[in-house]
Amino acid sequence: MANNNSWTKIFKDNKILEHNFSKLPFYLSAKDIKKSVQDFKSTTEKEVRILCKMDTRESVPEIMKKNGLVLLPVKNGQYVIVRGEGYIDIPEIKRRSRDALRRKLKELGCYELQKSVFLWPYDCKKEIEFVIHFFNLKSFVIYAEASLDNDYKIKRAFHIV
Repeated sequence: MANNNSWTKIFKDNKILEHNFSKLPFYLSAKDIKKSVQDFKSTTEKEVRILCKMDTRESVPEIMKKNGLVLLPVKNGQYVIVRGEGYIDIPEIKRRSRDALRRKLKELGCYELQKSVFLWPYDCKKEIEFVIHFFNLKSFVIYAEASLDNDYKIKRAFHIV
């Protein structure tokens, strides 16, 4: 369950709603979160790993839902907040296409950050659009670009370091 009080304070303290999400994501660290919620009493209100566990639509805090934002983990203790719903369900009837898309993205060399989040360090919008069109999944896939300049693990996965 989302902890709305904690996230409202985190948003206020970090001036998240003042950020221009059309230019780049908002980077948020576990340290920033802890600082904002240090005065809360219960574990569910102040424990970073509990606050940042948003694996269902119901677990997304109201302030994010209301503003069309979603929190994504980048690496241990690092998060980004981006525009988007974050949860686009590919219907079970499209399971074969969904699985084929996942296999194809891996085959193309994309890095699987989460089960439904793949990364590629270069411009690949045209290629992704072709693949999602081929599998007839355009209405279920979100393409986004983000800067992850300081993420060693991801750079290493692509042999950039």
